[in-house]
Amino acid sequence: MGELIKIKDVSAKYLISARTLRYYEDMGLIISKRSDDYSYRLYDEATMQRLEQILILRKLNISIKDIQRIFSTSGSEVVLEVLSKKVDAIDEEVSLLHELKKIVLDFIKHIEQTDFAKDSDVKLLYEKAKEIETTIVNVDYNGNPSSVNRLIEVTEKLDKKIPDIIVTRIPNFKAMTTGLVGWDEVFNMGIDKDVKYQELITPIIFDGHDFLYGKGDKVAWIWRVKDGVTEADTQPFEIIEHPGGLYAVAVSVDGDGESHEKVRSKVQKWLESTNFVIDNDREMMGHMIYVDDEIKKGLGYEQMALYAPIKLSDNESVTQIDISYPKKYKKMMHVIPNLHFNGDCIQAIELYKKAFDAETKIILQYADANPEDFIMNDESKKNWIYHSEIVIGNDRLMLSDTREDDLQNNKSLSLLVHFDTSEEIMAAYELLSDGAVIISPMASQTYCAHFASLIDKYGMGWDLMAG
Repeated sequence: MGELIKIKDVSAKYLISARTLRYYEDMGLIISKRSDDYSYRLYDEATMQRLEQILILRKLNISIKDIQRIFSTSGSEVVLEVLSKKVDAIDEEVSLLHELKKIVLDFIKHIEQTDFAKDSDVKLLYEKAKEIETTIVNVDYNGNPSSVNRLIEVTEKLDKKIPDIIVTRIPNFKAMTTGLVGWDEVFNMGIDKDVKYQELITPIIFDGHDFLYGKGDKVAWIWRVKDGVTEADTQPFEIIEHPGGLYAVAVSVDGDGESHEKVRSKVQKWLESTNFVIDNDREMMGHMIYVDDEIKKGLGYEQMALYAPIKLSDNESVTQIDISYPKKYKKMMHVIPNLHFNGDCIQAIELYKKAFDAETKIILQYADANPEDFIMNDESKKNWIYHSEIVIGNDRLMLSDTREDDLQNNKSLSLLVHFDTSEEIMAAYELLSDGAVIISPMASQTYCAHFASLIDKYGMGWDLMAG
């Protein structure tokens, strides 16, 4: 097996989300690999080349359906056909823009020759407008013919670039929720398949029962429940009160992060022409419009309706609209775990890199430290770790070897790591279990699908949780 690249490194290199990579894999465009000593998706060089091809085609606005056709054939006929159609579409749009420009310039010339101080000229302009409206034929403005019918046709065609957006009001409702979990995990929790839960739900809007909303790399799935339903009925899922409110709704491609970003951008642009702004106190939500194999086959993808929370603007002009998920800004102190080892810190770091996909930020040995910091009496410890930092997920940890001989393991403290999928937690548990003291073997709990607790062979306490 050649060199394999981690999913987070691929995401960072090409500035695409891990969710989009999984979507491309679900659509059969790329394939990931797995390693016995690593619990996350990996990609080989061939897949990276394929991904670059996909990204180029997507930048050209080639649809996923057409990309599937391109990769399903060995020759160049399909890609040439697709690109030729794209060139034709561009040519038509350029032609339409030129024609629209000419029509508008003709109107400008005529208006420039009108003296609005003279009632006769104003009346003449009005009569000319009525003539256009009545006859809907070619009207001559200073010898330049232009068709009102053609003007309408041109502008309607160009307007297809703007998303069809509706504004709707969702009533407040009571819902059961998965809470914020990983994207892979949320669809394996059974809330959409278990008959027990499906009997509790009722439509929110347009016959839809549910919404997804995300924060960072996590997502929550909420389902409206009928009146009288309690948490005793929905266990282990919590019941929340959703405030509802006004939303601007546009259609995107399910699972395609790039498509979502384009729709969000167009919604933002559209809002600038209204008296609405984004309501950052509520989350942007998504809803699968219809999960139907025939519709998916016809379109080449599944539709996702994006609901952007909006409210009436308090200001006459809005210079900037935040259409991202709500963020709360607050100055705060940070609590950073500092783990101490007895000469085996570097080995522990290597283990955590494999188990948690940890990223190393800095490693300093005692030999690298300033002599003024301490007196090194034991030369055999000069290669021990003086200071190191790693990142697990978004959290920073410090690790070092202590020079004290009386290091005692603290059994009252452990670090909890939450995983997105059962596959990831099982792989990490297997790696950490080697030489460890198992406090609680892997099992389901009332509050989660998977949980385990252990003290690894380096004396560190870990709680592992998923779901």
